[in-house]
Amino acid sequence: SGMSTIRAFAVEETLTRRLALCSDENAKTLVSLAGLSAWSYIRISLSSLLIVILPCLGFTLLQPDSTTASFAALLITFSFSLEADFICLFGNLSLMQGCLVGFERCQALLNIPQESKDPGIDLPTNWPSNGELKLKSYSARYRPGLENVLHDLTFEVNPCEKIGVVGRTGAGKSSVVLSILRLIDSSGGDIIIDLSLIHI
Repeated sequence: SGMSTIRAFAVEETLTRRLALCSDENAKTLVSLAGLSAWSYIRISLSSLLIVILPCLGFTLLQPDSTTASFAALLITFSFSLEADFICLFGNLSLMQGCLVGFERCQALLNIPQESKDPGIDLPTNWPSNGELKLKSYSARYRPGLENVLHDLTFEVNPCEKIGVVGRTGAGKSSVVLSILRLIDSSGGDIIIDLSLIHI
């Protein structure tokens, strides 16, 4: 659906190069994943081989008289199944670790600090009745520790007055609306609606 826009701006070659770069980055990730899988399989196979060889050599060299052919065959048969068991074990452990990521995120959400509670302002039942809005030296930030996105903002909107907020990208237009709706924390100043202070 966007081909007409791409052709209108004549950026076919630019987007083709960008697509090739993104494909290369994706291929690098897949190659790394395949390499890690092969490395893990080799290590599991070598560990299983050692587990097979050591008991067989031990029973054969240390106790040659007590080791029968049937016992040695049974030992080797069960030892060879260890490789598949180890691969299944590590695969299940990896799957369990991936599933526990959701649990870890739930635990992190439970430990998020709660927003500040309302200061207990007693507002009239018909509030807001006029729609008068005032901001006095208001500053705000999205969370503690960050810089202010609004700095000493002061303006007034009269009742039944329509206004527009304009500015370049990142000027703070959305932050003004979020501040009025009390969706971000104040770091200074006041918001007054119909002579009622709602944000300190």
